[in-house]
Order: sequence, then C-alpha cells, then structure tokens
Amino acid sequence: MLHQTHATGGASIVARDLYFRHASRKDPTFAGVNLDIAAGSRVMLLGASGAGKSTLLAALAGLVGDDDAGELRGEVLIEGVDPRVEKGRVGMVLQDPDSQVIAHRVGDDVIFGLENLQVPREHMWQRARWALDVVGLDLPLDHPTAKLSGGQKQRLALAGVLAMGAQVILLDEPTANVDPAGVVEIKAAVEHAIAATGATLIVVEHRVDTWIDVIDQVVVVGLDDTANQGRPAPPCPVVQGPPEEIFHRYGAALLAAGVWLPQAMVNPDHCTADTPPPASVQQPAQPVHRGGAPQGDAAIDAGVAVDQWAIRTDDLLVGWDSDTPIGMPHNLLIPAGQSTVITGNNGSGKTTLMLTLAGLLPPLAGRVEYHSAIADDSHRAPHTWDSATLARRVGYVFQDPEQQFMARTVADELALSAKIIGRSTRSLLDRITGRYRSVSLTEQEQHRVNTLLTGLRLDHLAKANPFTLSGGQKRRLSVASALVNTPAVLFLDEPTFGQDRTTFYELVQLIEQLVATGCTVVSITHDEQYVDRLGQHHVHLPDRSGQQS
Repeated sequence: MLHQTHATGGASIVARDLYFRHASRKDPTFAGVNLDIAAGSRVMLLGASGAGKSTLLAALAGLVGDDDAGELRGEVLIEGVDPRVEKGRVGMVLQDPDSQVIAHRVGDDVIFGLENLQVPREHMWQRARWALDVVGLDLPLDHPTAKLSGGQKQRLALAGVLAMGAQVILLDEPTANVDPAGVVEIKAAVEHAIAATGATLIVVEHRVDTWIDVIDQVVVVGLDDTANQGRPAPPCPVVQGPPEEIFHRYGAALLAAGVWLPQAMVNPDHCTADTPPPASVQQPAQPVHRGGAPQGDAAIDAGVAVDQWAIRTDDLLVGWDSDTPIGMPHNLLIPAGQSTVITGNNGSGKTTLMLTLAGLLPPLAGRVEYHSAIADDSHRAPHTWDSATLARRVGYVFQDPEQQFMARTVADELALSAKIIGRSTRSLLDRITGRYRSVSLTEQEQHRVNTLLTGLRLDHLAKANPFTLSGGQKRRLSVASALVNTPAVLFLDEPTFGQDRTTFYELVQLIEQLVATGCTVVSITHDEQYVDRLGQHHVHLPDRSGQQS
C-alpha cells in the first residue's frame, strides 16, 4: 500500500519556433519545432537516429541553455512558465541506469532532488517512501544502490522524479540498457506513476511496441513526408496526433525515415528493400548455422570442431575481485569465423565475462585460451599480451560509447584508431588531445575511414565532436572505431541500442559481412531481432539477481 498520495497533476507543454545548434556544428539539430501538449497527455516522441529527440527532451526540461554549448532560440513553457526558471516541475530519466545514481543508499538517492529544492527534512522521507512504493521498489532506505539491477536503477531514478513532485515526466529511452524483465518492470512503474500523479508523460523509445498501449499521442520530429503518397511535407518538422492516425497516415514516410513501427500497425505494402518490415512479417534474411537453443544454465551451441574454435575456457571464474566471483557452469568454446551472442538478465555477469574473454580483465581462476591461428603458442592467454598486441588481435566496443572516445572530431576518432596499431600511442594522443591537428592517413587508411563513415551514416558528422552525437550515432562511431583495423576477434557490448530501423539493419549487415570475411564476433545483447540475425551460436548466463555484471 502507498503511504500517502502526493498527486500533483499534469502540466501543459508549449514550444514555439524552437531551434538548437551545437557549438561545433554548422547545421542545427532541430529548427522550427512547435508543440502543444495538453496536461496529462501520454506522448511518444519518435524520429530517426540523430533527429534530435534527446536534445529536444533536454530543452523541454530546461537543461539546454544559450551558452558555449550551443545556440538555443524559441520558447518553451511548462504550464506557462519557462522550465529554466521554476525547477522541479519537470523530471527526466536518462538512457544509462548508472549515470543517474547519485548516492550510495536508496533513500539518500531519492531525496537528493528534494534537498536541492530545500524541502523541509521532516517531509523528505515520507515522500521518498511513497515514491519507492509507486515504482515498486520494496527496499529498505539504506539498501546499497550498487546492488541494484539496471531496471531497478531506472525505477530509482523515476522515484526521485516523483518525490520532487514533477508534473512532467520525460523518459529518454529508459529501457535501452536493461534486460526483458527490466523492461516489464520499468513499464509497470511508469504506468503506476502516471496513475498516481496524473503527470504528463513524454517517452523517447525506438521500439514502439513496448509503449503503444500506454500512449495517447505520437509526436514525430524530422519527418520528410515526400515518400507518403505524394502529400507535401508539413509546414514544420513535427507531426502530432493519435497513434492510429499517425501510423496510418505517415506509415510509409516513417518507415523510410527508419522509425520502428508497432507490429500491429505495419502495412507490409509500405516495406521495401530499403525499409524491411519487422521480424514478425520479415522473411529470413539468409540461412545461418544453428546448433539449437542453449542447454542448461550457461551453454554454447554444440558442434564446434576441435580445430575450428577461436577462444576456449577451462574452469573459468571471473569477477572484479575475489569477493564477487562469477563461475561459468560450463567450459566455453567460441567458434572461429562465426557470430556468438551472449544473453542473460542484468547482473548475470555478461560484461564481466566478455571483458575476461577479451583480455581486458584477468580471470580470478581457470583460463582463457586463444587458438594458435590468433596467438603464438607461448602466449595463449589474452590478459598477458601487451597493449599493442591486444589492439592488433582484438577489437572491443564498450557498452558506454563515450568511454572510448579520445578525439575532438568524428573523423579523427577513426583516424586515431587507424594509426594506433604499431605506432606510439602517446605521440598520437598528444597530437589528438594536445596541440590539435588532424591525423594524416595513408590513401588506404583514408579510404577505410571514409567507407565506414558513409556505411554507418556518419559522413555528414565527420567534423562534429563525438560527445555531441546522439546515443545511436555514438554507438555507430564506437563500432566504426573498432572496425577500422579489422581484428581477428571483435567484441560488441549491446551494439544495437539506440538504433532506428535503418541503422539497425545496416549495422547488422555490416557485422554479417565482417563474419563472412572470417572475423570471430562475440556480442552481448538483449535484442531478440539481433539474436535472430546473428545468433549462430548462443551463450546464455543464469540469473544472479541483485548482483552487478
């Protein structure tokens, strides 16, 4: 039961001629945006990857200012008030669960915003308990936030928003980095929050099906309607209306723009070779070898010949320290020149396992061994290799793309990757991060960089700062960086998060082409469509609820 109701009601949202341009960009992220959203509406904000959805949410939250970060024009009003003037009326939950955890204890995290709003202390804990009840986190106030799963961390962030009494709740791809169970929990928490408060909801999510029964409005940004049966484009880059109307009227244009449509509303006649239909109406892309579903708590498909493996493990125990060991119930045999996917709930140890397989984290016990075709006989364990050797043999794409950005432009990020093999890393970093000059490339290296920029739809952003890209664009840049020097083994941690339909299929096709050349690919994913396309072999890890991966 809820301790007490703190219903605040929703607030209306008005945007007029909204324009924003990043300081490092020539072209605006969006321009001419006009919105009228009634109080209590439940809105899904759609658009292609890079259309400016996250930036628009930040502007509605009052988090974007006209300063050295960029140029902001136009007006945003929340119930008639500029959100930059009156704090606490708008709350926002971000993509990355870890980026929003402030305190070491659950209760302290929830009241963090209340402290900044100078709410009397005698009211804080009552609000915190109520908010935690609403989002379904039945935990002691002193429960360590470090022991929360990704889905629990997202619900904790939502509880902090509710405790502040937000009348507008903005969700920026809240389920992008959580497992299927976490998706269900987050959706239920949001539904309870809206029912309890009456707040206005805007959610950005590429996969529409999760939220289709929650929303009553759809807003699409950056839509070119010229593909929609010859009708002219709208007078501004925003279309708004009920879901059925938007998906019916603009279905072809949405598919052409790369927007995922709800499967129940897809018209297969709108699908072309360039805009493939969802998995439910899609023909098999190409035959792939499968060894069947995973057997037991953790298994890999059988049938890998003795001389066709790339990586194998023996009695492996992984972890960041001996206090939190993760044992593998079975020895693993990763097949050479094929695609292996690793699945499992948040906290099951997927990332820890993959870091160990890649040689970035030494095993606590047991061993990881690479085939002699990749490593010489005297040094088969990847964690014993020096940095240059590891970089030549292994490519790694981290879950958080920003963790591996080092250059000031997209083009130089790829140029750095192209030059880093066999060169002095220190001298290259000095050139990139110190007295800034672009890295010079050979003709062959430049061709490879240009091919990746074009193939991953980043060519128009070559001079942009990597940290100003959208989440989906950052992910594609991190993948491109790992592919500049084609490694023997490529590890990908959630490679498709933040992707629209178009970029998802292009990214998958690029990985398929890489596998066809003989590269061994190992991916962590929660994406069932990715598993369908690239799950030639499958490792599933058992649940370890409440523990970090």
